Order: sequence, then C-alpha cells, then structure tokens
Amino acid sequence: MFNSVHYFESDHLCTLLREARVRARVTQQEVSKRLGCSQSFLSDIERGKRRLDTLELRSLCAVVGVDWKNLLFELETRIAACEYEVPQRQCTATAPHETA
Repeated sequence: MFNSVHYFESDHLCTLLREARVRARVTQQEVSKRLGCSQSFLSDIERGKRRLDTLELRSLCAVVGVDWKNLLFELETRIAACEYEVPQRQCTATAPHETA
C-alpha cells in the first residue's frame, strides 16, 4: 500500500485547504480552536506532514466555509490537469494563477 502523503495529489489538497482558509480570512490558530485541535496539527495538514480522514476534511471545510464537495471537485480538476500536462506525476501544487 502506498502512502498518499508522498504523491502530488496530496500537495494539491494541502494547497486547496490553505487557500480556502486564507480566503476565509482566518488564521490557523482560529481554525484549530474551532476544530478543537492544536495549531501545529493544522500546520502539519497544510504542509503535507499529516493526512486527514474524510470526516476531518469535512469538518475543516465547514469551519472555513467551503462546501467540501466543491473542494473535492476542484481537487480532481487540478489533479487531472497535471496528469495530462506533466508525465511521471511531478506536478507542483500551485494554483493556476500563482507564480513561484
């Protein structure tokens, strides 16, 4: 079994979650307080150091005001774009409008 933390798909999810939090104009500390977890827990998620289960993802989306089904749709869209454009699963997780 593979560890999904090491796949570019996880990078996309982490980026989407951080973007959603930033758009909601809430800090990691505020989100973690609402979720009842530590700020470092949320930081680990956004940096790709910790994976989420489905219910954790759903809760996190609710706290930042994002419909989790829409987030998953955007995740699939970004993954598909990378799979078609970049061979060998080496896509970066930056949003289309962002530059490095």
